[in-house]
Amino acid sequence: MQTTDKNLQIQEESEEKAEKPSESVTGNIASNVEDIGNTRDVKYLEGSVEEYLVACVKYHQAILQISESIQEILSPVMLASFLTNEVMICVAAFQMTIDESNGQVKLFASLLKDAIYLLMICWCGEQLTEQSLTVNEVIYDSHWYNRSPKLKKMVQMCLMRSQKPVRLTAAKLFTVSLETFSDIFNKVYAYFTILRNMWGE
Repeated sequence: MQTTDKNLQIQEESEEKAEKPSESVTGNIASNVEDIGNTRDVKYLEGSVEEYLVACVKYHQAILQISESIQEILSPVMLASFLTNEVMICVAAFQMTIDESNGQVKLFASLLKDAIYLLMICWCGEQLTEQSLTVNEVIYDSHWYNRSPKLKKMVQMCLMRSQKPVRLTAAKLFTVSLETFSDIFNKVYAYFTILRNMWGE
C-alpha cells in the first residue's frame, strides 16, 4: 500500500510540473511581451515626432513666406524712411547748434523722435535675423541623429534651409539691423561736422 501511495504522489507531482511552466520560461515570455510593448511605444513616438516635425516645418515655411511678403512691401518704404530720417536728424542737430532761441526744445524732441523711430525698426530687423538663426541651433541640438532615417532626412532639409538667415533690407541696399542704426548715426555725425565747418567759414 505504501508503495502504491508513493507512486501516486510521484505521478501527481510530475503532472503538476508538466501543467505549470517553469519560472524561467515565464520570465522569458514576460520579457518578450515587454520588449514588444516597448517597440510599439518607440514606433508610436517616432510617428508622433514626425507629425510634430512636419507641423513645425509647415509653420516655419509660413513664417518665411510672411517675411518675404513684408520684405517686398516695406523694402522701398524703409529706404525712403531711413534716408528722410537721416536728413531730418542731421538738420535738427545742426539747427540746435546755430539757433539759441526757445525752439531748441522742439528741435531736440524732433531729433529724439526720429532716432527712436529708426531704433525700433532696426531692433525689429535684428530680432528677426537672430530668431531665424536660433532655429538652426535648436534643430541641431535636438539629437536628430538618433532618430529614424526618414526623420533624419526631414531634419537635414530643415537644417539646410535654416542656415540662411532671414533679413529685412531697405531696397536691398543695406540690411535693417542695429549695425545699420550705428552706421546711420556715424553718417549723421559726419554730415553734421561738414555743415558746422561750412557754417563756421
